[in-house]
Amino acid sequence: MKCQMIEIENDDTLLENQDGSIIQLEPYSNDAQIHITQRNVEREDEDSQADSMDEQIGQAIPSLVNSILEMMLKQQLTILIIVILHAILNTMFTFLGICFRQDTINKLQVLLESQERAEQLYWFLTIIDILSCLIFYYLAISAYRTKSYLMYQLLLKWVYYCFFIQVFLAYINKLNILLVFLKILTYIYSKFVAQLIKGIVTLPRQRVD
Repeated sequence: MKCQMIEIENDDTLLENQDGSIIQLEPYSNDAQIHITQRNVEREDEDSQADSMDEQIGQAIPSLVNSILEMMLKQQLTILIIVILHAILNTMFTFLGICFRQDTINKLQVLLESQERAEQLYWFLTIIDILSCLIFYYLAISAYRTKSYLMYQLLLKWVYYCFFIQVFLAYINKLNILLVFLKILTYIYSKFVAQLIKGIVTLPRQRVD
């Protein structure tokens, strides 16, 4: 059974039920609707600002990629020049070392107390040096041609191993400070180029297009 409501005199907000209880009606207010509308407008403004920012970023990425590529190509050319210079100097020093190897073999003979063992050690370390340099040149040229992050990582690791090999080359007078310095430069520049390539790869591809 529905309750009958009777409006109390001189007050539109108070109603009396049939059982004598009184309820109060709150007048309708547009504040809630206005608040919701304001929130919707703010949300639309934020969305439009976000879209505008995304568009600006999307327009800036191609120019950023071009700048990175230009910088990377310059660093790659620097690495190639360093490697070529290393190859020329290393060839000269290796040739001179082989021509005047007898003095080195005599020093090894004093340590090993054997002429045969001294010659074997000399040629073994010389071959190791030549092979390590050939691998170094191959990795450097391959990294320059392919511009691959993986190739630069391999080059960095091999340069690190070459530093270890240089310690043993001191026995045959092949610990050349200039050659070591050139490999250090190659390591620094290669690490920088690898980071540039990694940065380009991680950029959003849909915006680069």
